[in-house]
Amino acid sequence: MKIKPLFLILMALLLLMLPALACGPLGGEQATNTPAATDTPAATNTPAPTNTPEATATPDFAANFTTFTSDVNGITFGYPQDWTVDDAFFITAASDPALLGDTDIREGGIFVIIAGDSSEFTSTDPAAALTEAIADFELGEDQSVVSGPTATQIQGQDAAIATINGTGDDGIPFVAIAAVIFNGNRAAVAIGATPAATEKEFLPVLEAMINTIQVSQPTVTATPFLPTDITPVPSGEVIPAAVGNTYTGVVPQDGQVRYSLQLVANTAITLILDTSELDAVLEILDGQTGSIVAEVDDTITGSEVLVFTPQADGQYLVNVRGFAGAGGDFTLTINEGGSGVSGETIPLAVGEFYADTLAGNEHTFVFPGVAGVTTTLVLVPTDENLDATLAIYDSNGGVIVEVDSGFSGEAEVIPFQPNIDGDYYARVAGFAGGSGSYFIAIPDPAVALVNESGNVPNDQFASYTFFVPAGETLLVVVDPSEEFDAVLDVYDAGGTSLSSLDDGLSGEPEVLAFTPTADGDYEVRISGFVGFGGNFTILATSLVIE
Repeated sequence: MKIKPLFLILMALLLLMLPALACGPLGGEQATNTPAATDTPAATNTPAPTNTPEATATPDFAANFTTFTSDVNGITFGYPQDWTVDDAFFITAASDPALLGDTDIREGGIFVIIAGDSSEFTSTDPAAALTEAIADFELGEDQSVVSGPTATQIQGQDAAIATINGTGDDGIPFVAIAAVIFNGNRAAVAIGATPAATEKEFLPVLEAMINTIQVSQPTVTATPFLPTDITPVPSGEVIPAAVGNTYTGVVPQDGQVRYSLQLVANTAITLILDTSELDAVLEILDGQTGSIVAEVDDTITGSEVLVFTPQADGQYLVNVRGFAGAGGDFTLTINEGGSGVSGETIPLAVGEFYADTLAGNEHTFVFPGVAGVTTTLVLVPTDENLDATLAIYDSNGGVIVEVDSGFSGEAEVIPFQPNIDGDYYARVAGFAGGSGSYFIAIPDPAVALVNESGNVPNDQFASYTFFVPAGETLLVVVDPSEEFDAVLDVYDAGGTSLSSLDDGLSGEPEVLAFTPTADGDYEVRISGFVGFGGNFTILATSLVIE
């Protein structure tokens, strides 16, 4: 199975919630030791023989479970009556409803199920599929499989189960139980987790929940959950709009209001969305592909302002919707031009880099752009807790492109090719006002250590060797073709593996920032996820980051 599209959301949720789990009694009966049999005394004329007492049975947790069925996911399973189930995107059960959204609550257990086509797995052998899945879990430090994967049957379906131990980012040891279940052309992955301190209370319950899972064909079709930067072209009514006008409307509950705009390349517009009670989200989509090219949701109520500069002539769609499906009144004004870029800007030339620390603020860089020439901006968090975002603006303050494809500690890359000469601006910020250290660089292809295209055959790798002095940072950017999911590995001269990187999905860049502690030759291998080959470009340079 191509694991990452299915598991990244699951793992992000578990990594969010594991620190919230701690000691707390489940309230269920625990297994008792089996009492030793009483010896039968020798028969006498008066008393009858003493009966041997029966062993106390292990509690049947499932006997008191409530059944949950998702027609959209084709999943049925049981869970404790006092737990809470949420199926907004995938199915989550928690011993306390606060665990579904408040990471400060330190009690209980969490359980997640995701279902999909079995063709997404590279193997339909349950044990092999679960082994592959566990390799991508990255649940925490010192993750280790302590039992399994063991092939079994769950509700008459082929399955495998494994138990995993590890340590969360906050230092709390945890135990997790995971399973893969196959039923024809459908499959499900389930994982439950609890702190190690409450393993005896929660692990039997989580295992019992796994053993109730039934996988079937969905009977209700739902709109697929997509990454935030890709949205289907909206269907339904689209209201023609024009620059220079103001529009009023009402966003329906769980709906949106859509406008179409015909825009001219390199001509900035400013959209002002005013609300009194609605927490509104404003999005601009490419009218052909439906991908989001700009969006804003900075305030809870009041005004949202979005300055946008299209890079091509054509039709664009403006979506007005409420956060979390809320509805309410709004006024949308579309003006020509932008407000420009205000505040301090930091010069950043091709071949240079800049290192700094965000403290809940934003940093803005100005760099030159040449029409038709690609400038690659690379943003690398050096703080593993920083979820960094990167956006490029024109001189009017109009957003041209913005990315936030990585999680905390993962790099962001924008290969930017302007269609007119001029100064452009890069904004670096932490997601939701996050803080942490980073560096941003514009590698110069003319003086790069390597700047070329390559190909990786199936089950093989491409190899590049670099001499890197101690303390210097080797920066490698690999941009794979659309169907290629690249994996980067670093080895020392003796063949010892030093680092492995696979942050992106198919077609997404991988950025390696490697700083050795000793001078030497270091090999970078480029391979494909689970052995699949593909095409790529590689750009490598060295930096001295103090």
